[in-house]
Amino acid sequence: MTADECSGGEGQTFNRADHSTILTVCGFRSNADQACGQGFCMVINFDDMVKTFMSEKEQIKIDPVAQAIFDTLASLGPGKSASPMDVSRAYAALRAKPSDPPDVWRRYLNAVKQQMVHLARAGSIEIVRKGQPVDPNDFKGVVRLRLPMKD
Repeated sequence: MTADECSGGEGQTFNRADHSTILTVCGFRSNADQACGQGFCMVINFDDMVKTFMSEKEQIKIDPVAQAIFDTLASLGPGKSASPMDVSRAYAALRAKPSDPPDVWRRYLNAVKQQMVHLARAGSIEIVRKGQPVDPNDFKGVVRLRLPMKD
């Protein structure tokens, strides 16, 4: 049996030369990606399917603004806080083009505030006012962001 050929009955599995596991769906001898001549033989490469499925599940895409919040807070150290304006400026610096005006960070401030509330509701960060955590659903005034304090 060659590296890309399958033989045996329906549902039989075996390892190919490249160590990937495949399953034949018909009982005819066939090349992995071709019809066998007596009907269509489907060969399923489970390793590729698992890699595809796992990569979708494991690689949940994080919002770039949320990533900027985490990066900014992580760079400050434990117990330190940053204002939404600081995060917006850091995010704008990553995306800046030479033609952008110096106050381009203002365009990202609303997105930073929206992500700030979302992350605080999830418990990933804390919104603080006058040094005290506030309810992310009911706050106003000047606030700062920080990573959650460990008890």
